[in-house]
Amino acid sequence: MSWNVRGLNSSARRFAVKELAESHRTCILCLQETKLEAWSTEIVRELGGSTLDSCAVLPAMGTTSNCSFWLTTVYGLVDDALKDSFLAELVQAAPPAGQPLLINGDFNIIHKARDKSNLNLNRRIMGQFRRAIDTAGLKEIKCKNRRFTWTNERTNPTMVSIDKVFCNIEWDNLFPSHMLMAASTACSDHCPLLLADAAVPNWKATFRYESYWPRDAKIQFHLAAKIILRLDIAQEKRQLTTVEFNLRKQLKQRIVGLAAIERARKRQAARITWLQAGDARTAFFQAKINVRRRKNFIHSLQTDSHTATSHADKAAAAHDHFVNLLGTKRDRGCAIN
Repeated sequence: MSWNVRGLNSSARRFAVKELAESHRTCILCLQETKLEAWSTEIVRELGGSTLDSCAVLPAMGTTSNCSFWLTTVYGLVDDALKDSFLAELVQAAPPAGQPLLINGDFNIIHKARDKSNLNLNRRIMGQFRRAIDTAGLKEIKCKNRRFTWTNERTNPTMVSIDKVFCNIEWDNLFPSHMLMAASTACSDHCPLLLADAAVPNWKATFRYESYWPRDAKIQFHLAAKIILRLDIAQEKRQLTTVEFNLRKQLKQRIVGLAAIERARKRQAARITWLQAGDARTAFFQAKINVRRRKNFIHSLQTDSHTATSHADKAAAAHDHFVNLLGTKRDRGCAIN
């Protein structure tokens, strides 16, 4: 997953990123423009959830690893005067010939006019970007369900496809069945890009509404993300109505709060009070919840005649015990008026 998401100094936003990454079974998470001054193991645990437990910040150039391909994550410079040096560095960062390469991130540049919703274009920089792509021997991996990846969040928005994924022919031959899809923008103005080595990412085939969902912060979080994604896609084809625009805005504000509520709920359910925020990921709290659940679980009930092990038998045994203990109701011959 590649995502430009700002404001990760907030623990609630970090939890929102973790929830989306875990829901899509992310193996590699690439983040740009996080606004984090320093990374720590606690932050990595918060963002990585139960599957991602290490990170690399500003990956070193000129080093090798035991991975099957090279991975580069970029955040392109916003200043047009510095884009020439950025593109030159992009070409120079290519690995030796014949080695697979994957580049993803927020480039802050486009190379086709169709990548922007209006005609306010800098064609000189677009041409330089195309030449840099050709020189590096890269091809763009097209997103299947979204045309644009960023919006300025206005009523009549400007939309641009500046978040991209490129690969060379060696990487393309190594993973021939790859597909790129976009997820909900959630708490960001950029949508995360999901690259999967499968026909399609793991979307749930059916949708069933359950009555307890409005009381579950985690379910509300994912429902809000799904609605935001639907409105993101609709916004590319038409202008959103006032109701739709306000709903999308309210959901993007609420989704961070829902993430904070779910994290607080798991922390409270775990009954762990000696940890400070960020000292443990949610998987730790869930493990403590499971320990408490197993400790409080009644495996069996011994009665005079048998041992009850199933839930129905244990419920019947407990009911019969307390009925006999409290006695039975008898009709009264008189009453107090």
